Amino acid sequence: MNCSKCSCKLSKRDKIIKCVNCANSYYFACSSLTNVNDEIFIKKSESWACYVCEAVKLGVKKPQESTSLDPDLLSKINNIYLAVREIKKSVSKHDSLLSELNKKLDEVSNQLRDSYRCSISDESLNSEMLDRQSRARNLIIFNLPESNNSHSPEEDKLLVKSVLDTLSPNLGTAAVSRLVRKSDKPRSVKVTLLEVSDVFTVLKNKHKLRTSNFNSFRSTPDRTAMQRNQLREVLSKLEQRKAAGESNLVMKFVKGIPTISKN
Repeated sequence: MNCSKCSCKLSKRDKIIKCVNCANSYYFACSSLTNVNDEIFIKKSESWACYVCEAVKLGVKKPQESTSLDPDLLSKINNIYLAVREIKKSVSKHDSLLSELNKKLDEVSNQLRDSYRCSISDESLNSEMLDRQSRARNLIIFNLPESNNSHSPEEDKLLVKSVLDTLSPNLGTAAVSRLVRKSDKPRSVKVTLLEVSDVFTVLKNKHKLRTSNFNSFRSTPDRTAMQRNQLREVLSKLEQRKAAGESNLVMKFVKGIPTISKN
C-alpha cells in the first residue's frame, strides 16, 4: 500500500492516517495535520478527511478512482485546503472578537442609561457611543502659550512633545491642533495620540506637571457634549450641597461617570 500523496510505500512502522471519506492512506507528514501529540493524533484519525475530499466540499471535482492525481494538482489542492482552513480560523477568531465587542457595547449602553437616569433613544445612544469612540485617542490640553503667529503648528507640536515627555517618555502623536478661540486666553490644544491606552497613561501621570515647568497646564479627556453637560450638572450639585452645609464632599469618576461621594 502506498501513500496517496507521495506514492511511497507505507509500512507498519510508519505513522499512517486514513481518510474517513475515501479510505485512502497517507503518511502523517503528508497529511494536513502538524504539531499534534499521539493522543490528539488518535482522536483526529477518527474524523480526519484528506485534502482531496475537503476540496470536493469546496466544489473541486474529484477525479475518477482509476485516474491518478497529478502531484502538482495534488499540491495545489492541499494548499487551497490549508488556506481555507486558515480562513475559517480567522473568521472564527473575528466572530469571537465581535461577540466580545457587542458585550462591551451593551455594558456601555447600560452605563449611559444608568448615568443619566432617563430614557435615551437608541439613535441618540448610538450617536453618543460613536462620538465617544471617535474621541477616544484625543486629549485636550489647556493654557499652552500661543505664538503671535496663529499659523505655528510646528511650535505647538514641539511644545506638546515636551509636555508629553514630562508625563511619559516616547509617546507618539498622530495630530496636534488648536481649537476655536472662546476667550482671550490661549486656545486649547487637541492632541490625538497613537493608542487609546496612551490617553490613560497621560491622565494617570498628569500630577507630574505640578512639579515641572508646565505646572500651569491642565489636561482632560476629549469629552462629548453629553459628558460635558453631565459634568457641569454634577459640579453644580456638588456646590449646592456644600453651600447647604455638607462637608467632605468630592467629585470622583467611577467607571468614567462623575459621582459625588464623601472624601
